[in-house]
Amino acid sequence: MSSISVPEQYQPGIIALLKVPDSSYSQLLSALKDANAALFVTGLVSQIAPNVDGVSPHDIREIVESLVAMYAVRAQLDIPVGDFAKGVIDGIADFQYAVHAEFFDVEKSRLQQRLGELLAIDRPLGITSKAKDVLRLFNDLAETWRRDTSMMSSLENKFLHPAYLRIIGLGMDATPLILEEMKQRPGHWFCALKAITGANPMRPEHAGNVKRMTEDWIFWGEQNGHIRTQR
Repeated sequence: MSSISVPEQYQPGIIALLKVPDSSYSQLLSALKDANAALFVTGLVSQIAPNVDGVSPHDIREIVESLVAMYAVRAQLDIPVGDFAKGVIDGIADFQYAVHAEFFDVEKSRLQQRLGELLAIDRPLGITSKAKDVLRLFNDLAETWRRDTSMMSSLENKFLHPAYLRIIGLGMDATPLILEEMKQRPGHWFCALKAITGANPMRPEHAGNVKRMTEDWIFWGEQNGHIRTQR
């Protein structure tokens, strides 16, 4: 498949996987599999770092932040993990070549393998916390996303915005918040909801009609207990 554009702030975390020794990488993979997915990044790093030798907490934090974002992107695209990992590494390699950094084929192959293994963990990392903390974070991220993307014409760029990806990373805790947001201010939250819930309640005949697509999701949310039924 073609290369996948990765926001620049997430590239260092993926490239940092190259610096992880083989023995430490095995520890990292095991620690991520055992990690409590319902933690903020800081909590994940605190849980993972003591179990991984030879990797700094700073590098682990960058790796975890990048993985959370990549889980979210992959959920939107719904493609095999191997193809996705290759697309991500090709996209990063294209960027690295553009800035004249050394990024050899052997490094691409190694990164692709490691990223694929990490993304194949069957319990993807999310970022959740207490309800009031999630609400505050969601409101901040949603406001940032609306502000930064208001003039963007590309939906792909909107969906790859860091704030949008972090909202997806909130997991199911974000579902009722997104649905309530859509009731007040309809917008392109459909990919986020599909990525989080795995559902797709939109009727084919409503494709491209934001108002109708929003109504489909709100009805789904009411039927599944995520938001109160409108009277």
